[in-house]
Amino acid sequence: MVVSLKQKHMLSMPKERSLDIFVTGEQGEPLLLVEVKRRALDQGIQEQIKRYSKVVDADFIMGVDPQHILVAKTLSGLPDWNTAVKLSTPAILRHYGNFQSLERIEGFYLQSLIQAWLRDFSFSWKSQKPPGHEELSRIGLAERLRNSDTHTR
Repeated sequence: MVVSLKQKHMLSMPKERSLDIFVTGEQGEPLLLVEVKRRALDQGIQEQIKRYSKVVDADFIMGVDPQHILVAKTLSGLPDWNTAVKLSTPAILRHYGNFQSLERIEGFYLQSLIQAWLRDFSFSWKSQKPPGHEELSRIGLAERLRNSDTHTR
């Protein structure tokens, strides 16, 4: 069995540390690790994301909760939360789904909306410049998402 670079990175993640979304760049390199939670991104979740980044050395980390999307560049495999971009989850995802409030939606639906948003950056299926494009461009992520692939377990 031949295992691609992206499959290798997904397989290297221990099962008890299952990522919600793993994004690979155009050449299959680890680009973005995404953790989606139905509760607020607290210090514990940021620590969990940091542990993921030690296993899979991606260039960016993203944490998502019903209120905020936090995106950080990684330095030496660790997220740089001090320079992270903070976006409003409802403002970004309203473009991709019809919902009253994100507080009561199921986790898989929140994850699906995030995937739709990331795929819009990759393939421009809904817009040329998806919501948050300017902010993600400032940290160098928007352009790198072009022709990327999203993976879930």
